[in-house]
Amino acid sequence: MAVVPGEQQAIVNKQDLNSTLTSGGYIYQLTVETSRGTFRQCKMMTIL
Repeated sequence: MAVVPGEQQAIVNKQDLNSTLTSGGYIYQLTVETSRGTFRQCKMMTIL
């Protein structure tokens, strides 16, 4: 699946987190740092 400009995708592997996140809703902060500055945005995530 190609990601086009403007789309955001993150894949979370619960096994990598030692299954510490249970099913439910979470808020996380996305931070991107480049030579042009820093972008921060909070996002919601649901783990089923």
